[in-house]
Amino acid sequence: MKLTCEMNTLHWHIIDAESFPIVSESIPNLSKAGAYSPNAIYSPDMVKDVVSYAKYRGVRVVAEFDVPGHSYSWGKSDANLVVNCPAYSHNINNIPLNPTLNNTYEVLTKFFGDMAPLFPDRYMHTGGDEVVFGCFTNNPQVSAWMKQMGFT
Repeated sequence: MKLTCEMNTLHWHIIDAESFPIVSESIPNLSKAGAYSPNAIYSPDMVKDVVSYAKYRGVRVVAEFDVPGHSYSWGKSDANLVVNCPAYSHNINNIPLNPTLNNTYEVLTKFFGDMAPLFPDRYMHTGGDEVVFGCFTNNPQVSAWMKQMGFT
């Protein structure tokens, strides 16, 4: 008997700094304001179709929602969701979510609550790479919060 390993995972990097193309039913403004255009949006039904199509063919779908870095598109619906750091604004990939506000965690909880049923795989990828920490330390609100929390 011969065993083989096949690549059967679609790692779907859905959200990034440039665009927020997936509909969150709890927070529809994320895609309304953050997508490239109204025609460049994945509805929950479209996502279910992709996952079902893949599953039928033996392919698992692992969604990636890149946070806390690369989060500029989140801020298009609510500017407070992201850190204001003018020294780093020349590249929108430098803009992270604002860790100092309870609302940020409430939005994340609602969003991932909406996404979990759409992606039945055991795993979901949150990215977490390429966070520009200088943006955090450049912002007085975030740097004070970091000091209070004992973060460096």
